[in-house]
Amino acid sequence: VFAAVTDSKIVVFDLFVHKYRPICQQKIVANTTGVLNCISFNKIEPVIIVGDSTGMVHSLKLSPNLRKKSDKSNQGKDGEDKGFADDDKKVALMMEVTKLKKGVLAILNKLCPQKFDVLVEKFTALPITDQSHLQECMELIFEKAVDEPGFSVAYARMCQVLQMKKVLAENSETETVNFRKLLISRCQKEFDKDYMESLDRDKYRADMAAAQTDDERKQIKAVFEQMEMKLRRRSLGNIRFIGELYKLQMLTARIM
Repeated sequence: VFAAVTDSKIVVFDLFVHKYRPICQQKIVANTTGVLNCISFNKIEPVIIVGDSTGMVHSLKLSPNLRKKSDKSNQGKDGEDKGFADDDKKVALMMEVTKLKKGVLAILNKLCPQKFDVLVEKFTALPITDQSHLQECMELIFEKAVDEPGFSVAYARMCQVLQMKKVLAENSETETVNFRKLLISRCQKEFDKDYMESLDRDKYRADMAAAQTDDERKQIKAVFEQMEMKLRRRSLGNIRFIGELYKLQMLTARIM
């Protein structure tokens, strides 16, 4: 059992009951100028002591019934709380995607012509079982290709091997989606993007006008130019990657 405090609330967890959902939470009306900043359990009695930044102390007694599932209507036939089961399922899926992401990045970070065949074989052996997995893999390869245009040839070759990898589409039991379709859509989306839109030129001009020294103006200008260059490199990286895909006949003349 453990507890935590926010500015005005205490939250109690019991890992015996559930790993991700608190068994109780209580808002404490503290001094308007203070915030909760410390907490302590009584070693003998089920009592929690909470202190705030003004020195005020609050005492709360934990009910012995907290471990009992209060919402019986939310339980399945086996007595398991449906909400808890849904939470566990979501967390399990997130952990699967995180593990897959680590595996993909480990392969991509080692990608080179000498190890290409071995790494592609490892990639194809990854547990890519649904559209979210395939989408995540495609995004990781695409981002590496755009950020590292010097390796765009290797990344394009890997996409060529994976292009017909297919899984069931989301919310469908018959329709499938393949790697190539997801990749083409991603390249198109990136190509249509206005890279300079994310540059706040009004803020840049305001910062330059507010700067009081030449050194401040030089620093502001350098940061702005660095961001602008980064965005231009990304645009060029995407164009180069598209060109490599076209040379491998993954993109047709009609698509181009």
